Amino acid sequence: MRPRCLLNTRPTTQFRNILEGIAWWSSFLVLLLWLAMHFTLIQLSNMPLSPLKLQYSDAIERYVNPFFTQNWQLFAPQPIDEDLALMARGRFRDPHTGLAQTTPWLNVTEPLIDEVRKNRLTPMALVELGEANVVVDFKNQLPIDPSASFVRNGKRFQKSPLPADVDPRDMTALTRTGLAALEIAYPTLRFYQVQVGLSRYQFPRFTQRFRADAPDYSNITAVEWQPANWVAPYCCVPSAARSEMVAR
Repeated sequence: MRPRCLLNTRPTTQFRNILEGIAWWSSFLVLLLWLAMHFTLIQLSNMPLSPLKLQYSDAIERYVNPFFTQNWQLFAPQPIDEDLALMARGRFRDPHTGLAQTTPWLNVTEPLIDEVRKNRLTPMALVELGEANVVVDFKNQLPIDPSASFVRNGKRFQKSPLPADVDPRDMTALTRTGLAALEIAYPTLRFYQVQVGLSRYQFPRFTQRFRADAPDYSNITAVEWQPANWVAPYCCVPSAARSEMVAR
């Protein structure tokens, strides 16, 4: 005769309710702590320079960039006075002659913005947000990165083209994004080198905004050619956006 088990090993309904309550409150507290940390770091990143901000600058930089960067420059005394865009071009071998060929400069930023304007819920919004923040952060690093400039006769000049080791983290993001855009624009080509650059268009001064002969302040700050290590192109760009990128 088998002995009867006097203990019920299955948890009772009351015990399950206790476990569910503990799990719910634990999740709530974790979420609350994350929100507190998130908004604290965002607030610190937007505050003026201070000893506290300097002390935690590395942690702020790692968490905020590239998706949570906020750059408010809408009003005086320093409103935005230029447009920034990521440009890319690639080198490939002609399949018939084997000679090296170079594509025209491709505007990577503009098609992403157009895609987000068409559909605010598109997953490309994350790509556009990350790309825009990396472009701005890379541009801001150029004046303070010693490898981006040289001194001659007591004056500092920016190198042209920029070395590929300037701001390595942002450079990696720019290069991979540029190469992904090239692979969408030219799906039949196999690139062995890629070059990225920042297109900067400075708005005409207020008094010159209607003049046909106003000076053109646009330029491209190019980076040295780099090896093209294949990356997966954007997964969700419609064919219309692809043809639009090729035409630009």
